[in-house]
Amino acid sequence: ARVPAPPGSPPGTPPLRRGRPMNDPCKSATTADGKPLHWGAVPFDNLYGPDGWCNADANPVHTCGCALESLTGRFCDEPNESFCVNQCSGR
Repeated sequence: ARVPAPPGSPPGTPPLRRGRPMNDPCKSATTADGKPLHWGAVPFDNLYGPDGWCNADANPVHTCGCALESLTGRFCDEPNESFCVNQCSGR
């Protein structure tokens, strides 16, 4: 789960830990009380339940995948910087 920057941090300070991204194919099919949503396909509990993508610490029942550039890993929490090979030597 996302951990915000400490209280009193200057504006623009990044969070201590990013939240997990929810890309377009990873939208809830219902509201918390079961009302249908027309833009999603994933059961609400698979995203927001205790074992869902947004809350599970180890084994979520559903994963959303990393759709954001520069993030990788099982929970999209590992930075991965892409770069041009000819620009990495510092010359």
